Amino acid sequence: MTLKQTLRFCALLVLLTGLVYTPTVTMVAQRLVPFQANGSIVATASGSGASLLVAQSATGDQYFWHRPTPYKDWEATIRTRINTISKTAQAAEVPADMVMAASDGSDPYISIENAQIQLFRVATARGVSAEVVSAIVDRLTIPATARLIGATVVNVNQLNIVLDQVLPNGAPTPILPAAYK
Repeated sequence: MTLKQTLRFCALLVLLTGLVYTPTVTMVAQRLVPFQANGSIVATASGSGASLLVAQSATGDQYFWHRPTPYKDWEATIRTRINTISKTAQAAEVPADMVMAASDGSDPYISIENAQIQLFRVATARGVSAEVVSAIVDRLTIPATARLIGATVVNVNQLNIVLDQVLPNGAPTPILPAAYK
């Protein structure tokens, strides 16, 4: 292959992959799965938008914690979590994802064990029983794929948004919003 042929081939690949493939995949995704293609953005109680795909920082005991972010006060966050958790759980019971950061700090999923350890803290802060919060966690739990691959998890962003909608002042409303059924 000559240099001229190589350059033509590279130019053709750039055109196909950059100018044909990308817009085509985007258009197909917009038609088939528009919610996901646009970043899975949902409205929060404050009216702002949040993506279900990237961990959103939530402060306060009324919210479930996502995995720690390795970039922002990581050591202080871990110490606070360990001190808070040690009041209700033994060290052997603490799941790794509660104190270990995801590689990029943007993982919105926590293990079901992590969520269960946080249930009492969140329920107490919201003024409801742990059973009420547990029912919401159970409803939003994502099972492992075919029970063989992955782990049973819950999306913390979705969980915190639903808690704000269902338990805005501690009093449960009778029905989950239709978007989360």
